[in-house]
Amino acid sequence: MTGILIAAIIIGLIVLVGGFALFLLLPVLIAIVGTLALVVVMAVVAILMVPNFITLDGFKPDIINMLKQATGREIAIGGPIGFTVWPVLGLQLRDISIGNPKGADDPIMLSAQELGVGVTLSSLMDHRLELRELRLVGGQLNLMTDSRGRGNWNFKPTDGEATSTDSLESATATSDETTPASASPDEQFSIKDIQIEKIEVVRTNISYDSAEGEPVDLDNINLAISMPSLDKPLNVTGSVSLRETEVKIAGTVDKPRAVMDNKETPVNFTLSLGGDQVKLDGNLQGTAFKGNLTAAVANLTKLASWAGGAATPVPFSTLNISTVVDANATRANLTDLAIKLDDMTVGGKLSANWSGARPRLTADVDVSAINLDKLMPPAAAAPAGNTSASTAAPDLSVLDKFNADITARLAGLTVKGAQLGSTTATVTINNGRMQSAITPAALYDGTLAVKADVSAAGRGGRTFNANVDLKGVQIGPVLVQFAGSDRLSGLGDLAMSISGPIANSDVMKRELNGNGSFIFRNGAIKGVNIPAMIRNAKGILSGQRAATESGPVQTDFTELTGSFTINNGVVSNNDLKMLSPLVRITGRGTASLPQSNVNYRVEAALVADLSGQGGVMERRGLIIPINVRGPFSALKYEPDLQGLVLGNIGAARDVGTAIESLGTKDGQRNMREGLKNMLGLPSRQPAPATTTTSPTEGAAPAEPAAAPPAPASPPPPPPRDVLRDLLTR
Repeated sequence: MTGILIAAIIIGLIVLVGGFALFLLLPVLIAIVGTLALVVVMAVVAILMVPNFITLDGFKPDIINMLKQATGREIAIGGPIGFTVWPVLGLQLRDISIGNPKGADDPIMLSAQELGVGVTLSSLMDHRLELRELRLVGGQLNLMTDSRGRGNWNFKPTDGEATSTDSLESATATSDETTPASASPDEQFSIKDIQIEKIEVVRTNISYDSAEGEPVDLDNINLAISMPSLDKPLNVTGSVSLRETEVKIAGTVDKPRAVMDNKETPVNFTLSLGGDQVKLDGNLQGTAFKGNLTAAVANLTKLASWAGGAATPVPFSTLNISTVVDANATRANLTDLAIKLDDMTVGGKLSANWSGARPRLTADVDVSAINLDKLMPPAAAAPAGNTSASTAAPDLSVLDKFNADITARLAGLTVKGAQLGSTTATVTINNGRMQSAITPAALYDGTLAVKADVSAAGRGGRTFNANVDLKGVQIGPVLVQFAGSDRLSGLGDLAMSISGPIANSDVMKRELNGNGSFIFRNGAIKGVNIPAMIRNAKGILSGQRAATESGPVQTDFTELTGSFTINNGVVSNNDLKMLSPLVRITGRGTASLPQSNVNYRVEAALVADLSGQGGVMERRGLIIPINVRGPFSALKYEPDLQGLVLGNIGAARDVGTAIESLGTKDGQRNMREGLKNMLGLPSRQPAPATTTTSPTEGAAPAEPAAAPPAPASPPPPPPRDVLRDLLTR
């Protein structure tokens, strides 16, 4: 018992003393713990808040050097570096620039007056990205591609030595290299959602310079982008200045998460330029878009002037487009296409594919009547005093830029004032060669069909060949519209094939080749009256003055046929035949296109045949040769009197034989009348025979008086005098 009692006393003393000590030391312990907690809190606050009041300028050289090593580009930071940690993890940079690879024309790729970014720390801890602000102010972005199509926006990490010798070619070489396999999902910091409160691009310019195209400059870009979450619509609004004109932009992506997951989501975008507008409304999946495209342009000339950078006259005033689009990064298909240019309409389908070495265009469309005269630019005026200026060679470089298969069904076509009926036009472009054709189209009571083959490259150089086929056409209006000549009329057929180089007009005339044939009926050759020439030639032979003809100066015919060849610009014809009542005409000669002159010979003969078409071509009687010479604009028709004599030697021999019978009156009379009939001179009618009757009715007729003895025959006169005397009686 005594031991237990002593132990209890000791324990009681310990509790009593401990309690008293704790009572005395508790405030001190509390004070110590509070002080430690305050120190910890102050340290945390200092860590979080001090960066809001200080900069990292002291570390700027190290930061710049680190960025150089990471990008292989020159980096400059002119202003202070600011950063925040709480509540937004942010970075602020001023007067910064990122250089281009060595060898680029512009040493700076990106420069900005201000660049800032802010992300909430709490969102990152929750595997979300809450972007409070991304702001770019006063930026200048210079984008470019080299001859191999590689852009300066591809960065290559390099060491310091490589940086000094880097170039645009080498800096982008790694874009095609295989990147290391990404880490497994467990090792990544995955983002479950993205929230964008505000992205701002203010007073920023972008230039793009391609090695194969014209530079494009987008100035004064102002954009605002917001997105509450990946499952809420992303909205874009803003404007950009292109060629000093403001283009407004508005767009919505309904489900941004679908875009990230390569799934389909509704989108719509609108571009507005003054009163003109383009709208896209459909579904986007990755780079593929399916939906509707509409466009409305109120002033095409103004738009073309803006797009081309110079005043460009446009033959149409307004444009409206409506179509269904199915497109991705390498191709575009337009179906249910409806285009309206003023009153002209185009409907059908159109597709383009640029995945290969050359883009390919395919079209199958129906087109209302087209007036090509309205679409063609006005012809350039020739220099003063020069009426034979050569036109420049056409530019065919566009044929070498793409391939095409086009079929267009035209309701009608107007060319140089000539109106063609409905036709189907086909155009095929393949590796710089274009083949085109139009099916027979109604033209001036007949039809016209054309085939053409144009080569913009190849061993033979730039060449063309064309086939023209006219059937049952009134040739007069055709020549007036297409050749500016009204010297021939008639209804008939013309088939022609021509070929030559594609160069200036002088070279094309000198090297044009081809052939053709024609047959025309019930027409006229204008500018010359061959029957009148025959009559005048006869008058000259008979010593008469040439008569003045009245009526149209033309030679009517019932049938005109022939063929021709073209050799280095010289058109040759050797088989011209013309049939008309009482007249037969043949011809042969040449027409030089380079010299613009004609050297042709026509031989005309009167025949005793009233038939025309289907008549006999045999020529009888006097043949009158006519020379046609001179420039195209002032042809001269002159009878060849020397040829007249030489060409009628056979007839002269017949006359000489007849002269031998001139010793009798009957021979003289027959010869005289025959020559006059052949030459078309008026004949003297024989006097009516007189009868003598007896005064007494029924008396017998008197006996004829005896003929006096014939005098001695004088020597015959020279045949020339006899012929002249006969022709002038």
